[in-house]
Amino acid sequence: MTEELPTSLARLITMLGLIPRLPGKVPARALQEKLRLLGFEIDLRSVQRDLQKLKHPMGLVTDDAKPAGWSYKRNARPLVLPVLDAPSALTLNMIEQYLVPLWPRSLLEIWRPQFDEARRTLDSGKFGKWRHRVAMVPSGPARLPVVIPDGVVEVVYNALLDGLQFEADYRAVGAKPERYTFNPLGLVHREGMTYLVGTREGSNHIPLFALHRMKNPVRLERPLHEPEGFDLRNYIENERQFDWPVGQQIKLKLRLGQGVQTFFEERPLSSDQKVQRTKAGYGAHLTATVQDTMSMRWWLMSFGASVEVLAPKSLRQSMAASLDKAARQYSGKQR
Repeated sequence: MTEELPTSLARLITMLGLIPRLPGKVPARALQEKLRLLGFEIDLRSVQRDLQKLKHPMGLVTDDAKPAGWSYKRNARPLVLPVLDAPSALTLNMIEQYLVPLWPRSLLEIWRPQFDEARRTLDSGKFGKWRHRVAMVPSGPARLPVVIPDGVVEVVYNALLDGLQFEADYRAVGAKPERYTFNPLGLVHREGMTYLVGTREGSNHIPLFALHRMKNPVRLERPLHEPEGFDLRNYIENERQFDWPVGQQIKLKLRLGQGVQTFFEERPLSSDQKVQRTKAGYGAHLTATVQDTMSMRWWLMSFGASVEVLAPKSLRQSMAASLDKAARQYSGKQR
């Protein structure tokens, strides 16, 4: 079994990968903070000593600014280990395109040399055109991204990373802003919006807080209070909080129009889903055990007349009432 690198060697290799080429530069204190974010606890003086030792062997240069900035010479390539193969470079490139919104700016700066190296690797081989031929698109109509106020991302992400509380003004929908102390427990990015999963000080209720509704955040040097047994994956997958649950699991029965049957067969609603064609040969009946959520109800209504809820009776009545109200609005019978 391969032995792990000694901590000091791993730290030096990591630090070398954080230093840019000229004209870029990074001060020793910034390197210390980036190393801390990556799990290396080291004081500033030790970082400065390491830089001096590596200066000549690794082609590092420093300037006369205060604080002094460190760089590789212009003709040097920053150390990025291990050397990337094409599949690894493609993976990093996809991460840069689609997952970076989930990262704090400080972490993005740490990984920027790896992203740059990934682009160079792809451009130098047969994968060069791949990143221009692969894309992800959102469901539904295209919408402009929300604008998160300055400072919110850095404070919230770093508080979560360090296990600390923070304060911020938060404006709930339809309410005036209020100042709260938050205990950050997780971050979730969905459909162009980033949500903080957490509690407000003095409460064990775990709601969602949209980052674009926060302002004036201040990091507090106090450890956060985490509810016993909290697990973000369970919160998302089992409690289905991002689907706005309105009830327990239900045995859903649908009548499917002929044009949508394949859509449900290719991507089942559950592991016990069954689809049976009607005797008349037009459309099909579907049964599946699902969680009753507002998200599912909105989604079913988006199919219009192509999908009819047959059971449970309470869901059918609720859907019928919503669609009847919408029909009366469009017919001009309700103002």
